[in-house]
Amino acid sequence: MDRSKPLVENLEMARQHMKVPGAAIGIYRGKRVLVEQGFGVADVESGRPVTPATSFRTASVAKLVLGAAALRLQQRGSLDLDDPVSKYLPDVPEGDIATLRMLGNNSAGYRNLIGLEHMKEKFDRNPEQAWTRAQLLALSFQEGPHFSPPGSGWMYSNTNFIILASAMEKAAGKSWAQIATREVFDPLGMQHSSVQEVSPPNLARGYQYGTEEGPIRWKGQGSVLHDVTSDSTSKWGAAGMLTTNLKDMRKFAEAFFRGTLLNEASRKEQRRFRDTGYPVDYRYGFALSAYEDTEGHNGFIPGYQACVAYHRSSDTIIIVLTNLYSSPNWEEPANYLFFTAMRWLTGKNYQPRL
Repeated sequence: MDRSKPLVENLEMARQHMKVPGAAIGIYRGKRVLVEQGFGVADVESGRPVTPATSFRTASVAKLVLGAAALRLQQRGSLDLDDPVSKYLPDVPEGDIATLRMLGNNSAGYRNLIGLEHMKEKFDRNPEQAWTRAQLLALSFQEGPHFSPPGSGWMYSNTNFIILASAMEKAAGKSWAQIATREVFDPLGMQHSSVQEVSPPNLARGYQYGTEEGPIRWKGQGSVLHDVTSDSTSKWGAAGMLTTNLKDMRKFAEAFFRGTLLNEASRKEQRRFRDTGYPVDYRYGFALSAYEDTEGHNGFIPGYQACVAYHRSSDTIIIVLTNLYSSPNWEEPANYLFFTAMRWLTGKNYQPRL
């Protein structure tokens, strides 16, 4: 029985329930395309519809690309995940103890700026300000670590991945954008993807709810929709600056999850999962999260939320790109749509943290 029609209807009902302006959703089971289409609008003002070619900012989904590129550099012999950070970046605190592997699996301990309320307030005072990598690292190091020494705990932190990208640049002698293009985008034919701060012509406008006075960027409260596309993504650095579309992300996900982008040794490195201390089965590998039999990553950035996941037992890839940071009651739009798809696919109330 072809169940794609009721699945699409369920997804559209969920989108409307979440008050999401637009979404691009792809669901691929084996070689079958169950869903690959746009929902709603990419621009509320003009009514421009979302299509599979519409570009979205995807925030921490960028970590999948970053991790894959690092592993491909290891395959080339350009670096080793067990190298100390100090081999490439001598000025990083405790870099003689922290390794590239610790950066990628979030056990290095460097402070996550986005998780600090006073830093959120600082970023909000001038949301369009561009931040350099050096500025972000200096602020993080000034705050001190989540824990010390590196390797003694686990805490999710964008700073780990900003440092990792810097180390990769030293190892490869290329910029992060050049590395991503050579190691991921070009081999997979991803012609509409970038890890720089770009706004392609077909970019979906990004939105956030708030009050008449303005958007409330971090809490998703209020009933007034605001366009926050002009917010700078630079405060996420290499940890979250990925702009792509559904068609490109399908190419990446199929190669990434089904084993053609990386060799078997690298795939094993990815899946050396650490326990995170959460009360549910949430684990973290090398730039890859896992819950039960699902792997992937989600991401949040002003105006956008995304989720890319692979359900191993059914060989199903689910990609959800949205142009909303959070719903009016602080629900996560891409995650909610992902949960809707998983309930349809498995019959279970499936809500992993990716």
